[in-house]
This record gives sequence, structure tokens and C-alpha cells, in this order.
Amino acid sequence: MRSLISVFDKLLPKSVFIQLPGDEIIEKKHGNIKMLTAAKESADLSKRTTRKWPGLGANVFEIDFGSLSDAYKTDSEEPAEPAAMAENELTVEIEVMNTDHHKAIIKARNKYYQDFKVRFEASIKEIMVRYDELRKEEHRFTNYWNQNLLEITKKHI
Repeated sequence: MRSLISVFDKLLPKSVFIQLPGDEIIEKKHGNIKMLTAAKESADLSKRTTRKWPGLGANVFEIDFGSLSDAYKTDSEEPAEPAAMAENELTVEIEVMNTDHHKAIIKARNKYYQDFKVRFEASIKEIMVRYDELRKEEHRFTNYWNQNLLEITKKHI
């Protein structure tokens, strides 16, 4: 993701290009209340050059299997300590240039990461349900086998 943002850092904004005939600046008839209030109070509304965005949250690949299936629950009551998180843009905030392009990239990143996270968690739950059924069937067969083996050994030995 960092390389994609660095591409946008090198793009030229519209304000750098020279104006040609027909590119006149069209002023809006009405200013918004924020701009009008700032102009009246002589406040500085210049944009910061960079903006910080929060990370995307906990690592989706660290799965608590105990919450998904009884077979994985441990006997201890205390929750397992999470592994040390590697610092990347998923876990810590990221600082990028404050342009509309960067804002769009970060919002798209957040949206697609959330979509990926939902699909990943759904697929993990689906896999756990499928293999829990297979595990239960295996336990039933093991119990059946042990009962038959015990019965045979009692009768013939």
C-alpha cells in the first residue's frame, strides 16, 4: 500500500498547470458557513500538508479458535495473550499528504480491508463448521470402534 501512496505523492496537482483560455476560475455564488465565518474572523483555513489516518485494527489472521469451536477451548480461564504485532500500516497510524487523491486512496483501502476481513472471517467460520462435523463423526466412529473392540475382547479372550 505504501508504494501506491508514493505514486500519488509524485502526481502533479491541478493548481500547478498553467491556465489556458477558457479555464477561468468560476466563483461560487454562495460560500459555505465555515468559509464565511472564517473570513469574517480572519481565521487561517489553509490545509495542513499532511494528514494522519488511523490503522485498520487488529490483525485479521490471528484467529481465536477457542471462540469458534469447543474442541479448541483450553482449560484455563484466562485468555491467551496476543502475539506481538508487527508495526505496519494495519496496526499504526499512517501519515500521508493531505490531498483529495490520498483521501480517496485511504478510504478505498479501509473499505476493501473491511470487505476482505468480513469475507475472511466468514470463510473461517464456514471451514470450522465443516471440520467440526467431520471431527464429531470421527469421535463417534472411534467410540463405536472402541466399544466393538471391548466387546470382542470380552467374548473371545
